[in-house]
This record gives sequence, structure tokens and C-alpha cells, in this order.
Amino acid sequence: AVEILFRSDSITSAELRKLQLSFADVVITPKVGRFHWSDFSKPEQCVREGEIAAQNAILELKKKLKKVKPSWWKRLFY
Repeated sequence: AVEILFRSDSITSAELRKLQLSFADVVITPKVGRFHWSDFSKPEQCVREGEIAAQNAILELKKKLKKVKPSWWKRLFY
């Protein structure tokens, strides 16, 4: 019974995570799957993967930013 409870919680968490990500304009996902979440022996490699993922997302971010209209307040005074 406890296994079923843990599994249902895991499924619920995964679905909630998918829902939250669906609202994001851009999702940056570093390739850190080969590192265990509790392995703190290679922080430089994890940070480097994050930097690479962020660099790869810059073009997409710039495209999204161009589409953003300034607020009515800024359009009024600038």
C-alpha cells in the first residue's frame, strides 16, 4: 500500500511539473542527467552544462524578447 502511495505521489509530481513548464516562455534544460542529484563532487561540470544550455537558448530568448510589447505606460512616455 505504501508503494502505491509513493508511486501516485511521483506521478502527480511529474504531471504538475509538466503543467508548470507549459506556462514558461523558454525552458533551459542542462544535460545533467548523468549526475546523481546528491553527487557534489563535480560542481564545475554541472555549472558548465548549465552555461552551455543557456548559451544555446540565447537565440530563442532574443526572439521572444522582440515579440514583447512595451507596457502602455512606456509607450505613452517614450
